[in-house]
Amino acid sequence: MKKLLKILLSTFFLFLPGTNVWAAQGVDCVDIKTPDLSGIDYRLTDEKVYNESRLGKSLNYESAFDFLTYYSFDGGADFIDQEVLDSQLGYAVGEIFQRYSSGSFGGRSEYPVNVLNYELQDDARYLNIKAFNEVGMQKFINQGVLVTAIEINSQEPIKIIEIVTVGTDGYCIHKVRWTTLINPEIESLPNNQFLEYFESLLIDFYRLFIKIN
Repeated sequence: MKKLLKILLSTFFLFLPGTNVWAAQGVDCVDIKTPDLSGIDYRLTDEKVYNESRLGKSLNYESAFDFLTYYSFDGGADFIDQEVLDSQLGYAVGEIFQRYSSGSFGGRSEYPVNVLNYELQDDARYLNIKAFNEVGMQKFINQGVLVTAIEINSQEPIKIIEIVTVGTDGYCIHKVRWTTLINPEIESLPNNQFLEYFESLLIDFYRLFIKIN
């Protein structure tokens, strides 16, 4: 897990000098409308406003083999800068690591996977966000991390890909988590093909989101 630990440390403590600083300006990050993803075969399974206002609101979607969660929040920050985004990404990656270490999704029923049967792989890496920048998503995704896990003690192991992204529009932090289960018959496909699917999914979500918000 050396690479994964390196990612955790870098995302917790990395600060990029000279980056812009944005003010949260008191915008209510909970005040968002919920995109309808039924046209791309995703159903809304949960819509939650957290008791702590800094945690904002989350939307959970599910399809046959994957789960998408969107978060809108400000984390209690007066200013959202690159350091805040790096910390949020590091925290999100740390949650993935902790989830597999403890064998639990922390009661999050929207991820119905027994992670005790899975082992994280030493392949964590930053996403290439060029595809998102090309469609003008700079204020929605700033950076992201991908990790994989493999089912253990199985003759036909299932593979899991986990992706988390963060970004800001200058008012709220936008965080996305995506988890997909890859059956053995398609596991030989390169990660890039699944990445292309995620890119398409997130672009669709973004376009539907900004259309109503």
